[in-house]
Amino acid sequence: MPTVPELLFSAAASLVQLGGKALAEDGDADNGRKAIEGIRALVPLLAEEEQKALQEPLTQLQMLWVKATKAEPDPDPEADQKARDAQQRARDEEERAKARAKIWTPGS
Repeated sequence: MPTVPELLFSAAASLVQLGGKALAEDGDADNGRKAIEGIRALVPLLAEEEQKALQEPLTQLQMLWVKATKAEPDPDPEADQKARDAQQRARDEEERAKARAKIWTPGS
C-alpha cells in the first residue's frame, strides 16, 4: 500500500501531466491554471528532493499558461513587463512556500 507522501508526489506528478496536456494540446488555460494551483499547494508537503524534481516542470507549466492566456501579441510594451513581473512573483511565492514548509509550528 502506498504511503501518504508517495500519493502526494504521485498526485503532483499527475497534475503536471494533465496540466501540460490541457495547456499544450487542448489550449485549456483554465484547467492548466487549476493544475498549477494544485501542484503549488502540494509542493510544500513534499520532501525537498521531490520539490526540486517538480520545480522545472512547474515552471514550464507556468510559462505555457502565460502563452495560452496571451491570445494576441500586445503592442503595449508594458504588458511584457507585467508578464515578467507576474512570473517573478510566482517564483518568489514558490521560494516563500519552500521556506514556510521548512518551519514547523504546533497546529500547522
